[in-house]
Amino acid sequence: MPQKEAVNSWWHYYGKTKNVKFPGAQMETGFSRRNNEPGPRVKVDTVCTGGAMRFPALFIILSVLCFAACYNAGPSSPDFFITSIEFTGDSTGLDSLSRGAASVPYCAFTIEWNAPLPDTRFEYRVYRSLEPGIENNPESAEELTVLLSTLWVDSDELEWNTDYYYVVKAIPSRGGDKWSNEVVVQTPASPFPAPGELSYQKFLFKNCLLSWEACSDSTFQSACLLRSWQEDIEHSNYPRDTLLITTDHSAGQFSDSTITDRFPRYYVLAVSAGEDIVSYSNEVCFTPGADIPWFLDRNFGIYEANVIDYTDFGLVSRDSRRVYFHYWNDYYNSGTVRGIDAVSGNYFGSMNYHRIFCLAERPDGSVLVTYMNSDQSYHMCNISEDISCVLQTADFDRALSCVFETPAGILCSSENKALVLDPSSFEVIDSIPYEFTSAVSFDNLNRSFVLTGSGVKALTSSSLEYLGTINGSYTNIQAGLDGNLYCFSETGVEWYNAEDLSFQGNYAFPANTRGAAVLPGREYLVYLYHRTDVAEDYSLDIYDMQNGEFMGTVGGVPSLIGWGVFLYPSRDGDFLWGFLSGNACSTIDCFSVTL
Repeated sequence: MPQKEAVNSWWHYYGKTKNVKFPGAQMETGFSRRNNEPGPRVKVDTVCTGGAMRFPALFIILSVLCFAACYNAGPSSPDFFITSIEFTGDSTGLDSLSRGAASVPYCAFTIEWNAPLPDTRFEYRVYRSLEPGIENNPESAEELTVLLSTLWVDSDELEWNTDYYYVVKAIPSRGGDKWSNEVVVQTPASPFPAPGELSYQKFLFKNCLLSWEACSDSTFQSACLLRSWQEDIEHSNYPRDTLLITTDHSAGQFSDSTITDRFPRYYVLAVSAGEDIVSYSNEVCFTPGADIPWFLDRNFGIYEANVIDYTDFGLVSRDSRRVYFHYWNDYYNSGTVRGIDAVSGNYFGSMNYHRIFCLAERPDGSVLVTYMNSDQSYHMCNISEDISCVLQTADFDRALSCVFETPAGILCSSENKALVLDPSSFEVIDSIPYEFTSAVSFDNLNRSFVLTGSGVKALTSSSLEYLGTINGSYTNIQAGLDGNLYCFSETGVEWYNAEDLSFQGNYAFPANTRGAAVLPGREYLVYLYHRTDVAEDYSLDIYDMQNGEFMGTVGGVPSLIGWGVFLYPSRDGDFLWGFLSGNACSTIDCFSVTL
């Protein structure tokens, strides 16, 4: 508190003046407390001398009697001014306790002004600003209220230890508007403890380390670290977890290692200076796996067991917006091609064929389908991207087991060789001596690769000229955006430079791995395998091939042992489609990936 001494029923306060002009007195006066301590209500005694101001001890009210606005606010009416402004909040919580209410400090000012003219009806508008000069720029101020009386209590989101400027505008039923003088007042220093800044760091796969700076120890009693599923913990009634209670105001840390799912968590540090006097730190949000791939959604399980027997291949479009898959239907003894909108998850279009061999996307977005009819005839058709119509059909005397389009033509694998078709007419124009089961290309390198029984053959995309072989027994190949060709086998994956075929690295799968893929552009390897150490039958592992770091495991993938598991990543690596095929039924799962 400022220094004081009793003089009859008055106190002498020695403090800094606040630049409020008083008419006729040719003086500036005001009040501010030392050391930012909360003080009582203040009334200015304009007849005090000697640099000291005298205040009544019982009702200390700051009265501001001004005919002219301060800070060059513009002309105001000499007959209209703010007569008093009084801090009527509770800076300690004690006033509330004396009334039997909760001891929650708050800020409020009661403002009074005179009526400019007797027997005249006025509408008054009260303005508040953090800067002076409201009359000259009322748009920059906040209009608090419109009323007919000459008193207003302002408790609207006032901050502690802050200067506020007030002006009242009087609007008569007729005649010109009148502006009062402008006054400035300061709220007391905050009685609430000051919490330290809260931050977090991710560690391991789903855990975070929370840290906070030292809290103010002047009013500190305790601190609680709170966690919730819902943001804005301070104002939300949503349930929250109390992770830590401490009476130490110094900086601290807490490791949250209890998260077992993939949903965001919100954290805040609540600091108490007594019952109901609580302040909150900044709020932070931690999403498990937000800075590494994390498989969020598995939301496309399809059909009943008597409808689908197995799904053995699929296709993700180049723009990553469409997914095509084939499944065999024992009930109808036929194969079906269906589409899924990768954004909404809605199905679109379907076509039925007796036996489907392959799906392949063309540069224009349409899809090639090779199939066999019930009369054992072989065909290839070009269907629209929405599977609404057939654009073109060609007949063949042999099955086309795999199709891949290059600038040199459409490659169709068939009986110890690959036919090369004209992209427009589907007529055979050439052949190469490689029957293949998978093919990829690197357009920027003019390289195409086909997987054969004796290894991976490298060809030029423009002329199909043979460039070399990567020897090995592989089950699938995939092109990475890093310029590497990924060659998968039953035991692991190897990757080679697509330009010079040099070996770059390898990774061994755990036992019982049933499917694997690389997320393009991120070079994260994902593989699904059977786990015997946890309750879930299958789990997805994530491995960073660039940094050689194991990233974590996602469990709970259903076990569908039978035809196998097929993983198809989108071109940009944002999601991974898993086609899990079983003996009696199949599911199609979409695992969304976020960074």
